[in-house]
Order: sequence, then structure tokens, then C-alpha cells
Amino acid sequence: MKIIFLLTFILQFGSIGIKEKVAETINLFFGEFSTSEQVKYIIPADIRTEIESECRQRFYRDEVYIWKIRDTEGIESYALLDNVPGKSQPITFLVLLGNDLSVKNLEIIKYREPYGGEVANQDWRKQFVGKSVESEIMVGKDIQSISGATISARSVTIGVKKLVLLMEKIKDQI
Repeated sequence: MKIIFLLTFILQFGSIGIKEKVAETINLFFGEFSTSEQVKYIIPADIRTEIESECRQRFYRDEVYIWKIRDTEGIESYALLDNVPGKSQPITFLVLLGNDLSVKNLEIIKYREPYGGEVANQDWRKQFVGKSVESEIMVGKDIQSISGATISARSVTIGVKKLVLLMEKIKDQI
């Protein structure tokens, strides 16, 4: 049983790099014929401070990576890559937003901790689908916690909220 879990963990998180996992996620979700443009976005200090104050979590860096995605019908969507603090290592995650800026998918790109990896479970991640700037996006309210992954679940949840708020504020600048 432990060997199967370890192999699954290695295959899911250790076999490909971050860039490759992001590209794979975008292609799987939007289709191989979608096009994307990547931007390293420096978060303005005033916006960063406002969002960090509201969410009570700092951005991991002063920048995030954003992909503008156009599907075969020309509909524009977004993917945002960021990190949040885990117990001792960062958790790298990708949020896919539709053109209405609601969450379409959440993918854990790289989980570095020995425990708490349950945040990568599809059943837990699908709770975020449909969440938007109007949603509470809070563990214990509209997002369930995970026993044994309390820090990771809270951190990722806040991270998603930060990115949804950020995109709402900067969508016209991208």
C-alpha cells in the first residue's frame, strides 16, 4: 500500500517540472488548439497591500505568472500561477479562471511537504469551481477542511481567494 502511494505521489508531483505541468494543465483543460500568452506580472504595492490585508496572507513574491488563454472560439480565459506557504515548504498552484473570472479549475502543481498532499485530491479541489470575487472562499464556510492537511487546505484556499481578487483588480491591465 505504501509503495503504491509513493509511486502515485512521484508520478503526480515529481516526474515533470513546473512549466511542463502548467502547460499540460492548460492544454488538458482548454484543449490542444488553445493559444496562451504568458506574462510575469509585478503586483503593484497598493493592490498587494490591500489584498494581503483582506486575506490575512502575504503574496509569496511580488509577482505572479499569468497566462491569457484563447480557445478555438476566441473566448479568453486566464491561468494564474502562485505559491502559498505550507508547513515548511511552498505549495505551487495554478488557478484557471473563465472570462467571467470565476474559478474553472484548481491544480496543485508542486507539493513539497511529506504530509497534507490531500489538497491535490480532485474531490477537494472541485469545491473551488464556480467561486468568484463574490464568493466567501473560506475554509469552514464554503470550502471544507481536510483532516491532517489543515495548514495546506487553509493556505491554498486563501491563495485562491487572493488570485481571484487580484484578477478582478487587474483584468483591464493584462
